[in-house]
Amino acid sequence: RAAGKRGGRTPARSRTPARDRSIDKPDGTRSTAATARMPLAAPWMTPLKKALSHGGTQRKARDRSAAKRKHVQIATVDPLSGRPTVRTVVSRGFLPQRFVDGNYGASASKEESCCLTFITDDRSAKFSHLGRGETQGCPIECCWWLDEASVQFRIAGRVLVATARTTDPVLRAAVDDVWGRLGDSTRRQMFWASPGAPSGEGDAEVPRADDEISLEASHFVLLIVVPDGVDELHLGGGQKRIVYRREDRALASSPTCTLNNLRGAVWSEESVNP
Repeated sequence: RAAGKRGGRTPARSRTPARDRSIDKPDGTRSTAATARMPLAAPWMTPLKKALSHGGTQRKARDRSAAKRKHVQIATVDPLSGRPTVRTVVSRGFLPQRFVDGNYGASASKEESCCLTFITDDRSAKFSHLGRGETQGCPIECCWWLDEASVQFRIAGRVLVATARTTDPVLRAAVDDVWGRLGDSTRRQMFWASPGAPSGEGDAEVPRADDEISLEASHFVLLIVVPDGVDELHLGGGQKRIVYRREDRALASSPTCTLNNLRGAVWSEESVNP
């Protein structure tokens, strides 16, 4: 990134991420994901991942502070009152790229899309704010403050909501994928008493340790954030700010939000004053 003059702005640049998943080797074969560098779906993922692993080589193997880097604040708006609500949630990582490509079957590829994933309960306020799965593409903004790197990422976009009852085959496969990576203790939380109900009220149907933990019987919801803008702000001694915008045609012309919107997405990048 060009530094530019103090107080000035550098021109916005557009980037189309490299998508080649393998390279030709001298013997005529194709390299695997283990030997080829994995491409990133958006330019802002590079500094975000760098901030997430800030000081990684200095940490002990089992440093508990790593858990703090999974905490993200998300803001939603109550469609009835118009009031915003902010809460802290746990990041469940980036959605695998194969779901964006439409190849949602089992795959050994570890390539990630730029979509963030979170989970919630279908009785929660945020589920209601985000359309209850009946309306897709409600606006959302995530704020990820990474203290060790002194950098904040604000990630704005729209949300796709999916449950075990979702009929879209891609979203339904994504539900299975994320549910399959959760531990039993997290799965059991989807059977707790109703969130927000008075203590002691609300039906809790937590499976016993030897019972099957059924996705279909749970209140599990997968939230997929499809980003269209990212604001990267570095604080401390060397303050700087970079704004990224998704500028593909689908963003301007499509009335709905789908994972297809991200196919061939182009991002611009501009340095602005902090």
